[in-house]
Amino acid sequence: MPSAQIYKVWNTVATFATYKEADEKRNELALKNEDSLVKVRRSNLNGGIYRVKQYIPPVKKIEENQDKNKQSKKRQNTKRYQKNVNKKIRNRSEK
Repeated sequence: MPSAQIYKVWNTVATFATYKEADEKRNELALKNEDSLVKVRRSNLNGGIYRVKQYIPPVKKIEENQDKNKQSKKRQNTKRYQKNVNKKIRNRSEK
């Protein structure tokens, strides 16, 4: 089964009547945020509206999640160990 695709969500920043105005805004945004992607899209049937769209990629927090996963696995293992110990103690007392 193929893995789920992650789609980019482009936010509309501004709308302009001419491409020149939209291009100026695109250049301005591109200089402010180097990590983001900015594009100009032509809208409307006659091409009379230009929209500046921006995508800012999410910041990955891999290190924090890995630490949390390790801690939770340790907790799960200790709980399993305690259950097994308790079973052994009960089995000995019953005999």
